[in-house]
Amino acid sequence: MPAVLIDLGLGAASLSDWSHATEAFSLALEAAEARGAHEEAANAEIGLEMVGRYERVEISRRVPSGPAAQLAEAFVHSLEEVGAGAGQDGPTPPPSATLRT
Repeated sequence: MPAVLIDLGLGAASLSDWSHATEAFSLALEAAEARGAHEEAANAEIGLEMVGRYERVEISRRVPSGPAAQLAEAFVHSLEEVGAGAGQDGPTPPPSATLRT
């Protein structure tokens, strides 16, 4: 039972629902102490400390931006174009191969 409450607390914390996270971790701590489940009690205490600092459990994804993101997007776009042309008769020669000097 304490493990389920700890999971519930982690889920609530990942959604920044601090009041429900605190309630779940507190109930988990009480249940773990009543059963003598020391590891689960420690995990519940860690969860309560985390909520006290308003830390998110889930790492938020940062949207990439700047020159590196633009270069990566252009690279992916060029790969998609090459893939779209894969059904043609043979590979497309690079531009330098068709130039005459």
